Amino acid sequence: MFETPSDDQKHQNDKPQNPVVDAKTPFLIHRRQFVKGIAGTGLALAWFGVFPAKALARLAQENANPIPKNWWFVHGSDSHSNAGPDIDPMEVFLSDVKKAFPQTAFLIDTGDITEHGWEEELDRSRAAIENTYDKPVYAIMGNHDARWSRAGRYAFRNRFGDIHWVIEQENLAVILLDGSVLLEQYGHIDPSELVWLETQLKKLGGKAAMIGFHHPPCDPAQFLDSDQALFRLLARYNVLAVLAGHIHARSDYKVNGIQVVTSGGVVSPKAVYCAWEITGENAVLYERNPVKNEIRKVLSIPLNPRQRGMTMGPLDELKSRKIFGKWHLSAPNESWSAGVDVMLNGKLMDTTSLVAVHSKKLKLELKDLSSGHYEIATIAPKLGVSDMQWRWGDIYKKPDDSVKLRWEITLPAGIQSKPAIYKNRVIIGTNSGVLYARDVTSGNSAWEYNSGADAILSSPVIHKERLYFGTIGECIVCLDPATGHEIWTSPVDGSVIATARIAGESLIVGTGKGWMLALVPEDGTIRWRYKVGNLIKATPAYDGANLYFGAWDGKFYAVNAATGTEVWVKEMTTPHLSPATCNPGALDGRIIVVTHDYATHCLDSKTGDELWRFPQGYDKFDWKSPLIAKCKPSYSSPVFYKGVAYMTSITGHVVGFDVVTGEQRLELEIGEDIFDSFPVLVGNQFYFGTLRGKFVGANLDTGKLSRAYSLGPDFIFSPPGFGEGAIFLGNMGGRLACFGE
Repeated sequence: MFETPSDDQKHQNDKPQNPVVDAKTPFLIHRRQFVKGIAGTGLALAWFGVFPAKALARLAQENANPIPKNWWFVHGSDSHSNAGPDIDPMEVFLSDVKKAFPQTAFLIDTGDITEHGWEEELDRSRAAIENTYDKPVYAIMGNHDARWSRAGRYAFRNRFGDIHWVIEQENLAVILLDGSVLLEQYGHIDPSELVWLETQLKKLGGKAAMIGFHHPPCDPAQFLDSDQALFRLLARYNVLAVLAGHIHARSDYKVNGIQVVTSGGVVSPKAVYCAWEITGENAVLYERNPVKNEIRKVLSIPLNPRQRGMTMGPLDELKSRKIFGKWHLSAPNESWSAGVDVMLNGKLMDTTSLVAVHSKKLKLELKDLSSGHYEIATIAPKLGVSDMQWRWGDIYKKPDDSVKLRWEITLPAGIQSKPAIYKNRVIIGTNSGVLYARDVTSGNSAWEYNSGADAILSSPVIHKERLYFGTIGECIVCLDPATGHEIWTSPVDGSVIATARIAGESLIVGTGKGWMLALVPEDGTIRWRYKVGNLIKATPAYDGANLYFGAWDGKFYAVNAATGTEVWVKEMTTPHLSPATCNPGALDGRIIVVTHDYATHCLDSKTGDELWRFPQGYDKFDWKSPLIAKCKPSYSSPVFYKGVAYMTSITGHVVGFDVVTGEQRLELEIGEDIFDSFPVLVGNQFYFGTLRGKFVGANLDTGKLSRAYSLGPDFIFSPPGFGEGAIFLGNMGGRLACFGE
């Protein structure tokens, strides 16, 4: 019999925890080579959250010797377990750990335990741990555990105990963070998670600590958007190292004196993984090569508190500054002769924009920069060692009248939900599970509703003086939009990551377990249900009679909205390349849907027959296709204007296709990737957000950009909302901005 951690354990894990769960439920290279080399690798770490088997924990306590003054722990990542017939990579990895490091006190896994985050994969990984290893295993989620998860974080927590941990021994604590983003491949450490981290570090009272999460920080590929906030926090405490995975490679480098260590991806039996020996004075890193049967000492870090090279320098002074074309900054350190890279909101700038003024100054040409908030970082090597010196600063370019910025506020948690507008209220869900209502005119608080769930990804829908939304906690909620008072809640089978819609007399919504549901809006009673082969993320298109939607089973469906009767089903592509990411659109008997292999399809609404696709004649996926490289919409959803379906591309384009012929009518380059911030149409203006934090408007009549404003470095996965003459957009840092129409 297994037990789940108590709420106190889940949120106050400041002591060593025995794993318990509920069964039910070196290389030195030039800085720019380093930058490009890491950017070109894939990184995925998967820590086996505290493996929650009470029986295993008891066995480890009874049979293991007391932890000696010199003690060990192992760090692995990225086992990518699936439900296939082959031996599980986790089992192979743990078998080698038992042989090579029998003295280990515990093991951590920094994520991507599974390939998709599906329950059967989690069960298999848990069984591999339970049957192979008798020491505590602490795991956290990676992007593969979160991106396609049918149950949000609940499935992971129910099997591995929690999503963040503190494992404290006599002279060192290992703190594991949740840096996963549901439905996305990127990582983000939420503001609320950083608050939790600082609370734990304060409790240690100066004791040495290591921090673990999935995506490696300060990587030029910018897997994370929270490096500055994280390292400013870590600089105040005795943090020895950051442990990560994701890139499937063993590496080590320093950021401002703090060691960063990645484990190889143990999905391969040849992967090199990490082991740490903690002595009375040092933390000593070893790497294990199973193929060569070798253990090699890599580096040693003193445990005693010390200055870690985190003096931020003159950039600290740039809290708010106007920019009028040229910006001067001091060189970050004495290594100026080796060169310096500059990042702006996580994007590595072309060095042609940098001009050295003299040995300690440089000039950065920013006259074409759109207005808003920016995080600037300089990265320079410390000569002779693999130590990247990062300096961060915040700059602000005041918007002119054309941007029409009305107000900005910051909420306590990240935003992936689309804002809904009701009279003088803008209402938005957050990744803390709290729904916030703010005054449209001022941004002041109107009311809040705590759903009790991990997150609200489902955007609120308002109909006949009622507000509806779904939660990761497997329920649909109905509120009074004026007051936030609860009217009803309806449990459903599966987490709700899709946004509902009204179709006829029903509230329609899909679930993570593959149910498309029709509910009675007045009381939440289920009117009908229709089962598909995998999770549903998309909001169906509706043409007055039928619903049209894709799922993560590679199929596209037409279902009668009144009865739930199947009209037709079309095989589109494989589950990995599924028509489930974007919301389809319906216009004049034609359905526009984008598949995850970057093709745009037009289907006959009556039969499901394909009328055209872009690229034309496209029948085999080719990553290198120049058409796909420019025009892949993948994550977008169409809006219709003058007979053209407009959408965004993850490669940073606005594209438009004639609904009847499939002819491409527009290709407008934005210059920044665009993910789940699908567009909203207001008149002839097409609004969306970019991955790197920018609000953008395009005029569809002229085919040109009309305005842009940066909300900051935090990712934007939230679509904009429109109402009461204003456009609203949020980002993962919790910033919510209001722009005039």
